[in-house]
Amino acid sequence: MIPVKFCGKCSRDLPLEAFAKNKRMKDGLQTQCRVCHSASRRGRELSPEQREKDRLRKVAHRQTVEGREARAEYMRRYRAVPEKAELVRALNRKHHHKHKGLRNAKARAQRLDPATRDHINSRKKIRRAENPELVVRARERHRLYMEVERENVNQRRRVRYTQNPGKYRAVSSRIRAKRASAPGAFTGEDVRAAFAKQRGRCAYCDCKIDKRTRWHIDHFIPLSRGGTNHPENIVIACEPCNLAKSTKMPWEFMPERFQVVNM
Repeated sequence: MIPVKFCGKCSRDLPLEAFAKNKRMKDGLQTQCRVCHSASRRGRELSPEQREKDRLRKVAHRQTVEGREARAEYMRRYRAVPEKAELVRALNRKHHHKHKGLRNAKARAQRLDPATRDHINSRKKIRRAENPELVVRARERHRLYMEVERENVNQRRRVRYTQNPGKYRAVSSRIRAKRASAPGAFTGEDVRAAFAKQRGRCAYCDCKIDKRTRWHIDHFIPLSRGGTNHPENIVIACEPCNLAKSTKMPWEFMPERFQVVNM
């Protein structure tokens, strides 16, 4: 005799294969057959307007202090289980690779916004100050990574530098300006604009600058003498002129070409 089970929805005796599994039940099967259970679920489905309303309510709750704390506490307890922690890491890796292009574009847009960049840097400083062990772990991860991938990293850096030298020279200049406590910042776009303004020539000797010429980004008014790191204070100079000028004012370096300006 074929074993059967009574469906509490359609009031029929049906074979056990007609019922879905449910470990919480004594016999390990749902109380309703598969057809009735699917129909019940469809009847409980929310309308698109109700789903959107519930989503907005959840988003608003996550933005509150209580919501953020509750979410953080839930994730801490969830990650305490090794299997769950590995699952979270796998999902994060999958999401990162899927949305890598979008994330990079958003990060680039944020870095170009001075207010956002300052906000992000201030949050990083606070987090590092409150959690010094994070800095130690990050340095150790970077050291281990560079031991294995140093040659590949250097090769990628050379390729990126060759494709966009102005961008990386701007970064180097920002670092020097920060050390000199000079205000302002410029980007690779500002460097290209300076090239176009000077028609590809040195700001001092007027020689032609091309791929075969070694060139520098120079601060027209040196940082050590009160100059800023704003785009208005940068010029493109050939390497001999920039090294010879050093920390001199333009009219001290080439008095025959530049007039003295009282600052």
